[in-house]
Amino acid sequence: MLSSKAFRGGFTPTIAVAVIVTVCLTSQVRADVYAAHLNAPDGWNFDTMGEMTIAYRLNEPATQVVIEIFRQSAPTVVLKSLYGTADRGLNLIQWDGTVTGGGSAPVADDYSFRIIAEDSVGHSSWENITPKDGLYEIGSAQYGAPQGIAVNRDQNSPLFGRVYVLNSDSSLVSVNPGATVVGAGITMLNNDLSFYRGTAARAAAPANAALETDILSLNSPWRLQINHDNADELVVGDMSDGFENVWVFNGEGTSAHRILDRTTSGPGAKSMQTHGNMHDVMISGVGAGRKLWVIDQDYDLNDDYILTGPDVSAFYIGTTAENYLGQPWEVINGGEIVPGAVGRNHTARGFYLGPISSHLYLVNQRFNQGPAEMAVSPFCHGWLWRGYQYGMVVK
Repeated sequence: MLSSKAFRGGFTPTIAVAVIVTVCLTSQVRADVYAAHLNAPDGWNFDTMGEMTIAYRLNEPATQVVIEIFRQSAPTVVLKSLYGTADRGLNLIQWDGTVTGGGSAPVADDYSFRIIAEDSVGHSSWENITPKDGLYEIGSAQYGAPQGIAVNRDQNSPLFGRVYVLNSDSSLVSVNPGATVVGAGITMLNNDLSFYRGTAARAAAPANAALETDILSLNSPWRLQINHDNADELVVGDMSDGFENVWVFNGEGTSAHRILDRTTSGPGAKSMQTHGNMHDVMISGVGAGRKLWVIDQDYDLNDDYILTGPDVSAFYIGTTAENYLGQPWEVINGGEIVPGAVGRNHTARGFYLGPISSHLYLVNQRFNQGPAEMAVSPFCHGWLWRGYQYGMVVK
């Protein structure tokens, strides 16, 4: 996998990040090693400051890592190739400012470097690559009540590779050796599953303090997802009675706004009610096109459940930052009978919106007629209605 980052030499410090995935191996090999959290100083003067340190993290060991230094004005011309260490976690390498063939790199303000991390072995099947400390998985991978996980996969985001874990219990700590995470809310990890900023306390999103959660429930908070169209936006839902809120965090976890507020539009709001408990939540789009998608356990928009089951709904929140009061559109009616699948009904518990295909994938508790059978059902553009009765495409 190839990752790149821009840095400046001897000019005003400015950071720009661009990560590009280019590696494809055979269909039998899953080569998932990648570099993230790339870093190099700005405004470097090799004559007075010596060698420059380039830093990167690997999510798992690689068989080879190559760092290519180039200028943005000529990205295909590699000025210097360095072979870096290939260990999982933080790796450092020095560049002395010279170019291939000898001599110093010319003074310019558009230098960049890219990292090509390769795994010539790969994985022939799905494999748990969670790091271990002795016999046990590392403490940063252990939580008392983890209810959601999301990974920033936006190759153009400075937060590419960051892992977000949502914990629901404010006091429960995992009994596994090395576990230190405590508290409800989001914990941020690096791509190697180490704590962002080094410790559990510092890795906790500062905006967790804004959350209103049920300290006696393992459903509060419940689920989180990243906006595919804006990786600097995360959405967190709650499935506990009396705490039916939906929150939007920024990627650094420093701000949180309650986009759906139980006190103004939740249960008990009578004619103003727009939502209930959330099995899952996600957000898509930017600006005026932002949509909040929910699997609502309680609120039946059109009072027309065919069989008991949660509605899949979309709120056209646009640029609203908090306390959205508009009604949603019913995307899929709870318990809807699927044409051509007589007797099957939707009782959705989780979903995923494909960032490229825009297909909606639902995880259903009862899709195959059994008492507790699960199934995944995809919905393409033609199925994404604003309620079947309206026949209007959501996307």
